[in-house]
Amino acid sequence: MPRQDSILASHHLGHVLPPAPSFVGREHEMAALHDFWKSKDGVASLIGIGGAGKTACAQKFVEWVQERHPREKILVWSFYDDPDSNHFLKSAYSYLSDGKSESASAAGWFTLLMDVLNDGGTYLIVLDGLERVQREHTNASGIYGELEDSLLKGLLARVCSGAVSTKVVITSRFPIANLEAWQGPGYRVIDIDN
Repeated sequence: MPRQDSILASHHLGHVLPPAPSFVGREHEMAALHDFWKSKDGVASLIGIGGAGKTACAQKFVEWVQERHPREKILVWSFYDDPDSNHFLKSAYSYLSDGKSESASAAGWFTLLMDVLNDGGTYLIVLDGLERVQREHTNASGIYGELEDSLLKGLLARVCSGAVSTKVVITSRFPIANLEAWQGPGYRVIDIDN
C-alpha cells in the first residue's frame, strides 16, 4: 500500500485503502455505516478477523461519502503503513487546518488538532488497522484491546462524547476497550463476519 502525502481527491488526504477486487454483499454493514453517518454517534468500529472485509467496507463508505458530500474533508490513516500516533496527530492537524505549519510535541499536536475539530466543521477520519496500536493481551500494564497511546484515547473519547462534529470510522481485529463505556450514546460496533 503506497503512502500518499498529497490530496487524493478534492477533499481527501492520507493513505490509499486497497480496493476490493469484487465487492459484493455487505448490505447490512453498509446500511449500518450509512445510518452511522446520519446519527449523532461519533465513532463506529468495524471489528473482525483479518481478511474479513473491514478495510473494503471502509473504502466503500469513503466513496459513498465522497459522492454524496463532496465538500467534506476526509482523512484516511492506515496504521499498517504508519503506526506512529504522533505522526497521525501532526498530519491530521496539518490537513484539517488547511496546511498550517506549527512546531509542537505530541501533546501539542493533540491540542492543536482539537482546536481545529472544535471549529464546527464536519470531518470524516478513517483509522484503518488500529490493532497496530492496541494491546494484544491483558497483562499488568493494560487490558486486551486497549489503545496504547493516551492522546489517541483522548481524541476518540472526545469524538464519542459529541464534543466535536467529526465522525471516525475504525477498522480493527480487536474490540476497542477504551470506548466500551461510550457504546450506545456515541459509539457503535459493527461486526464484520467472515
